[in-house]
Amino acid sequence: MKIKVSAKTGTKCPVEGKPHQYIDDKTPVAVDSTVYYRRLIADGSLTIVQQLSRAVAQQPKAEQASPPVEQEGKKLKKGGDK
Repeated sequence: MKIKVSAKTGTKCPVEGKPHQYIDDKTPVAVDSTVYYRRLIADGSLTIVQQLSRAVAQQPKAEQASPPVEQEGKKLKKGGDK
């Protein structure tokens, strides 16, 4: 799973595996949710801006929320089918 993170205000954190590249507090960056980044989040060096999920990103908007459809000519009785 990917997460979008940003460094704490006024600081910067090294990118995992690239010690000369940094995540700063101005531009959020999408990273894999690895132990390295989760530890930086836990100690307050990084903050989560947004969690990215593949299922949500691939799902069309029309399927996300569809209103219920009423059937014509059907009336429901109170208290069951007596």
